[in-house]
Amino acid sequence: MYAVMGSASIQPGREDEGTEHLKSQIIPMVKQAPGVIAGYWLAPKDGRGWGIVLFQTEEAPGPGRRWPTRTSRTSSPWTGLRSKR
Repeated sequence: MYAVMGSASIQPGREDEGTEHLKSQIIPMVKQAPGVIAGYWLAPKDGRGWGIVLFQTEEAPGPGRRWPTRTSRTSSPWTGLRSKR
């Protein structure tokens, strides 16, 4: 088993929007990734949200896989995304 851990900075007062973005955009993308076992996300606190995605193997996330590193929408409640393999 292998994990990718990520964090997101969320603008104060926009935590509900951040949660909705997670549910409508991020989780569906993660579910389609090959080798995914499970994903876990923690409720945002103090402007920061965290998530961990488990994969079957270290190769499953793929070296070239495009995981979100930042938001492309200026209206997004997320001010930054980071992932760590």
